[in-house]
Amino acid sequence: MNRIAVICPTKGRLEQAIRAYESMVATSTLADMVWCVDEVDREVYLPESNRERLRLMSFPIYDPAPRVNAAVACVPEYEVYGMMTDDAEFTTPGWDLWVLDRYAEFPGRIGVVSPFHNAGPWCNFPYISREWFNVVGWFACPDTRFYCWDGVLEILGESTHIAHAQEHEFGIQHHLMYSDWQAQSLVTDGAKFLAWHQYGRRTDTQKLRAAISAAQ
Repeated sequence: MNRIAVICPTKGRLEQAIRAYESMVATSTLADMVWCVDEVDREVYLPESNRERLRLMSFPIYDPAPRVNAAVACVPEYEVYGMMTDDAEFTTPGWDLWVLDRYAEFPGRIGVVSPFHNAGPWCNFPYISREWFNVVGWFACPDTRFYCWDGVLEILGESTHIAHAQEHEFGIQHHLMYSDWQAQSLVTDGAKFLAWHQYGRRTDTQKLRAAISAAQ
């Protein structure tokens, strides 16, 4: 199906997750959201999950990167996959159509879409295609844990194809609800990112470029 699956890992923020979902519904027609929760939290989210264009998935793993990849693997029918946090909102009507148009333009449908967001001029809330996932085997780089995998996607996107959105094309408002344990994990994740950059970046880039060349 030519639709977008918005993967939303969430923990302990049901009200915020509902707000993120409602903003998606209000601004799109071809996107569905997947709440990804811990198994121990499933019963908290379950009563609110019986909504149109919403799925609930629970996993026995907490780290967001493997959970995001597991969720993508469970919904192979989608053409495009995006990342959304539970402390953010979609703000631009029709953003889904803009995203799908970008993938129609990318050779081999391989590239990264980076929405505009208020946190800064870097890739966050990234989008990839099913083709991308099939080539490298992941959405969230498994060599990272929490923060840095969107940076991985930006680097690979700049090495292949990437579309940086303007706010009127695809905007997201991030409310930045950080916690102490997240700040502590940034140091560890930064070290993992450096290891990927040294040892994994070239291989992943070569895989993606080969797939693009084969599609042309």
